[in-house]
Amino acid sequence: MQPALKTTDLQIGYVSGKKTKTVAGPLNATLQAGELVCIMGANGIGKSTFIKTIAGLQQPLAGRVAVSGADIHQLSNRERAKRLAVVLTGRPAAHFLTVHQLVALGRYPHTNWKNTLTRQDTAAIDQALEAVGLTDDADTPVAELSDGNAQKALIARALAQETPLVVLDEPTVHLDLRNKSMILQLLLKLSRKYQKSILLASHDLHMMMQVADKLWLFHREQLVCGLPEDMLLNGYLERLLGPTLINPTGQPQIEIDGEEEVATLVLQALAKAGLAKAVLPARVKVKRLPHGVEIQAKETYSSIEDFVNSLAHTRHRTQSGDPPPAISSK
Repeated sequence: MQPALKTTDLQIGYVSGKKTKTVAGPLNATLQAGELVCIMGANGIGKSTFIKTIAGLQQPLAGRVAVSGADIHQLSNRERAKRLAVVLTGRPAAHFLTVHQLVALGRYPHTNWKNTLTRQDTAAIDQALEAVGLTDDADTPVAELSDGNAQKALIARALAQETPLVVLDEPTVHLDLRNKSMILQLLLKLSRKYQKSILLASHDLHMMMQVADKLWLFHREQLVCGLPEDMLLNGYLERLLGPTLINPTGQPQIEIDGEEEVATLVLQALAKAGLAKAVLPARVKVKRLPHGVEIQAKETYSSIEDFVNSLAHTRHRTQSGDPPPAISSK
């Protein structure tokens, strides 16, 4: 199966006349179906430029962006809109539209030249509104929505496009804590229920630790990719983002011997992978190392990612006889 998104030696930046400004690169990363990945980095490091390049809104200086196997910059606008949906920062500039009309714009790539909505289009719009909890607000003018509901309306529009990939640029930046949590939990649910691949930029490390399957961290004009739990334990987060105040919390659903912090991070990663109730080997011990972790089960693992992948493969073989693709950091 083709990954939802793959960047290969991608160079991003700007061309002005005869001058070329390279912002970052080469950038190499892969996002699989159903993954929720967060891009993080310092202000001005290139996150928004990266997102615009991925979305086809800006040409790369070099390299390739493949969405479901196709070079996004070689596609027509309509074909591009069938492969990815984009939600940019801020309220929608559609104050005179109702919520239903705004969400209906997501059906553009699927309609005929008259933009006539079919029964299938209407069903997709209704399903998107239901998914974000805005069915009762379908006839409400967008201008009357709260910031949280306005963001949900934009996400509904993206869902109505029925694309395998949704890209969001800081979707919670102007929201209060309650609405931030609501939007991120919604995105996590959509990635699991509809197998949407979701890529978002954010500065909120604490919340990303709770929902992100992977972090893509900008570092020295390149990307460092991996599970957030591994990045916390091996020191990447502190080296790339500065000192963190993360203190993982949560009630373990399964017992793991070892340091409480490390055990909690392992359990958090298992929960996000849908393995919180997985049957673990009879004895699991975790130990924090100077630059990472050691997990002892039937085998010894040097990262949480390897341990999660091993359990996922075991469960999948038990259920279907075929191993799923491993979670990729590259």
